[in-house]
Amino acid sequence: MAAIENPEKVAGLMLVAPADPERFDQSGVKRWHGIGASESIRAQIPANRLPVPSLLIASDNDPWMQASKAQLWGNCWGSCTFTLKDAGHINTASGFGPWPDGLKLFNHFKHSVLESQEESQRIVLKDNSSLIQFNDNQSTFSCFSA
Repeated sequence: MAAIENPEKVAGLMLVAPADPERFDQSGVKRWHGIGASESIRAQIPANRLPVPSLLIASDNDPWMQASKAQLWGNCWGSCTFTLKDAGHINTASGFGPWPDGLKLFNHFKHSVLESQEESQRIVLKDNSSLIQFNDNQSTFSCFSA
């Protein structure tokens, strides 16, 4: 992953609709589970804090990743996690084409990252965390990110 190998070249990551790595092997979607099944790609996915700010957007009814697992991955990566209600897998097959709310989230996240970078150049935060908040009278979320 570029963010791990070259974090100085990546300002932040917006991760939308991640899929459960246990469901995939080297050739794609695993065909079967249990004894004799191929090994998943799980070991290839970083399980620690990412070296750049990240926003993970998931759905509470995504068939490719349970919301609780998305939250768990977000916690591992130190991501701010935002869960959409009844969005399915966030892609064009689920009815997502142009996604103005996604663009709002991206722009807010980008602004927060840039603002955080500017502030960290001025002062060192004691607890190394900042509050990310978003509210446009239609969507609201907040979380602490390091």
